[in-house]
Amino acid sequence: MKARLFRLPGVTMEARRGGSAAESLSHQDIDITSELWRRAPEGADSLEEVGAMQRIADIVSADPDQVYQVCAQVALELSSSDSAAVSLCEDGPAGGVCRWAGLAGEIEGLALSPLRRAKSPVAVCVERGEALLLRRPDEAISELGGGPVLFEALLVPFGAAGSGLEGAIWVMAREEAKRFTAEHARMLERVALFTTTTLHLAQVARVAMSRAEESDLRYRELDHRIKNILTLTVSLLRRQISETPVPEAREAIEAASARVSALGSLHSLEGEGTSGNLESIISSIGKVLVEPDERFRLHLDVEPVAIAPHRAATVALILSELIINAMKHALGERETGTITVRLARGDEGEAILSVSDDGEPLPGDIKGTPSGMGLGLLDQLARHMGGAMQVESEPKTFSVRFPVD
Repeated sequence: MKARLFRLPGVTMEARRGGSAAESLSHQDIDITSELWRRAPEGADSLEEVGAMQRIADIVSADPDQVYQVCAQVALELSSSDSAAVSLCEDGPAGGVCRWAGLAGEIEGLALSPLRRAKSPVAVCVERGEALLLRRPDEAISELGGGPVLFEALLVPFGAAGSGLEGAIWVMAREEAKRFTAEHARMLERVALFTTTTLHLAQVARVAMSRAEESDLRYRELDHRIKNILTLTVSLLRRQISETPVPEAREAIEAASARVSALGSLHSLEGEGTSGNLESIISSIGKVLVEPDERFRLHLDVEPVAIAPHRAATVALILSELIINAMKHALGERETGTITVRLARGDEGEAILSVSDDGEPLPGDIKGTPSGMGLGLLDQLARHMGGAMQVESEPKTFSVRFPVD
């Protein structure tokens, strides 16, 4: 099989094999992208991918300077590769460079030189706007010469030309037994899209906060922009659902859409100054998720409880996960059902948020934990709040206890 020719004119190097002078890279056959679509795909772990997305969202919120390193680590783990990296393009003399913003795996800690942008595969990947698969990149790219022997490298664009953020996510394999497929490319594209979107939203939020101090009018204008961005994100996710043939992937995207909708509701409450009022949060998110679906009725039994505004986003995500789970499993063979959301204060200064439905009961062997029920993310969020999740089979109830002080 003849691979497509990837030419980087005018650059020469010493061959790694044999130690003799290599021909010009214009004679190197290293672009084998067409092989991606002929290789058998590997199964995707959607729960592992969701957890990886949560790590990226957390680091963007806590320490944005580390997001590229975390992104590289996530790419390494999800692809089971030997090395991974994020490279970002910068303008400058002679066309600029692509610097290494994050390194993970066997190349972590190496002092790799920046790539010359005009003659790098990163530029090709960004210009094409699609994945690029390379054979023996260590022999074709001199800047990788100080690292391990690499059999293959898969690049996907990070950002887009003209967006202000351009680069690529790399995953690399040193053995022929490890071959990247189209499924790896699609997975890394989702990681790139989520990371750049999250960075963009975080930047918009920072700009909104700084400009809000200038005048109330400017704040309202930026608030409207953020709402539009969240709405657009939900629309893009819902469009992606119709274009995704894999049921597990569709479920993951549907869940992501509901989470963004929940955060959008919380953002609206922030504008009203009620983002710490759990009663308002529950009412708003319940209506956004349940009322558009005519099959369900929503019943609320909520006590007044206040929480620190910076913790409200986690509560909003927990509630959206509980409601999504109920809507997914409540109906069974019936055409209508009722979803009940309750919020009460416990005896030790804690809040108890629970969601139940009138559908079929859970299996009798459920012992009160979410293990094995596809609720790992919910359990993690509850622990992040300093609380715990509880599952009861009769009556069927999913609840989370968490401190409110």
